[in-house]
Amino acid sequence: MTHNPRIFWNGAAATREQHDEVYGLFAEVRKRVAESRPDALIVVSNDHLDNFFLDTMPQFCVGIAEQASGPFWYESEIMHIPSYRARVDVVLAKDLLEAGVSRGIDFAQAGEFRLDHAFTVPLSVARPEQDLPIVPVFTNTFAYPLATPERFLAVGRTIRELIRGRPAAERIAVVATFNLSVEVGGPKMGTRDQDLDREALELIGKGRAQDILDRFPVERLMAAGNSTAEFLNYHAVLGLVEDRVPDLCEYRQVPAWGGCPIVVWNAA
Repeated sequence: MTHNPRIFWNGAAATREQHDEVYGLFAEVRKRVAESRPDALIVVSNDHLDNFFLDTMPQFCVGIAEQASGPFWYESEIMHIPSYRARVDVVLAKDLLEAGVSRGIDFAQAGEFRLDHAFTVPLSVARPEQDLPIVPVFTNTFAYPLATPERFLAVGRTIRELIRGRPAAERIAVVATFNLSVEVGGPKMGTRDQDLDREALELIGKGRAQDILDRFPVERLMAAGNSTAEFLNYHAVLGLVEDRVPDLCEYRQVPAWGGCPIVVWNAA
């Protein structure tokens, strides 16, 4: 789903109808997660140069601290981003590191980190009770060179195999966030690549995994806007669901907020 901070930062600028429509979708996500009765959440999203910067930038990193909390002070005080605090399932996190090694994914690991809005926004929607352990998986979608869509797909497949190898009674939900076309702070801010958005949404709704991989390389994503590469996180989701058609696929464009995509599968 979206991690769009403008939903909170610029919340009052939306009409009541727009607000209620997006928050109605949020309520549906929350309901479906609750009905799946997960024991833990694996959360995949990109860092916004908060925990990692150009001097040390892992492509993929698993958080292994015992507690996770956020957001950063400026996101809370200026942007009004919701806060979140959860225990980290350290055993599951380290199992993911091991699974990565066995499948050729050299995850970095972080014992110190905070959750920025890319994590606290979807977590506050999917599980506002803050009662489940999480495993945060940080991705790089800003610092060149970026990993390929196929590499994100491999990370998703690694998570899938990790879940399949867990005890049969254990239930794990995966929460990931992504954008369609968007520019933040650059000359194209306020415009969108309507062709990219329309094509991506059509393929997402049809479960066309290979077409998504083929048609949205890094170069095309970056040409559509400087934050459009956050769509790479969706490629990680494809590693879990492959060609499964989503049970819920919705996209709302709110002028004051931007795009708000939500896609849900029930694999139980």
